[in-house]
Amino acid sequence: MKHLIKTGFLALALLACIEAVGLGQLVHAQKCAKPLSEATFNTHKQQLQQESFEEERMTMATSFIKQKQCIKVSQIKTVIQLFNFEDNKLEFAKLAYNYVHDPENYREIVSLFTYSSTRKTLARYINKRK
Repeated sequence: MKHLIKTGFLALALLACIEAVGLGQLVHAQKCAKPLSEATFNTHKQQLQQESFEEERMTMATSFIKQKQCIKVSQIKTVIQLFNFEDNKLEFAKLAYNYVHDPENYREIVSLFTYSSTRKTLARYINKRK
């Protein structure tokens, strides 16, 4: 019974934290101490560049970022520029925000998009997570 009460209390505390600071800030509050090295990133970038199908590039990039979990805005920009389709760029930008080392620079990503509607969508997404 004590364990159940303790677990319930911890769950409520976690929900209160998420509500107070927002899910995005909770992720960023647990900042990675060490972002992805340029050497590791460049190896991954070369693999992405060799993939001819955009859907495969998207799968590879998504998988990689989820494994490494700490990536700089400059690296995210590079990956986004490897995609041709605006929807894929936006999808990756949204995902990458959860793994960014320097969220204060994330507005730089917005300028990469061709359409103003996409820029607005990403800006709203970022604002909700601040």
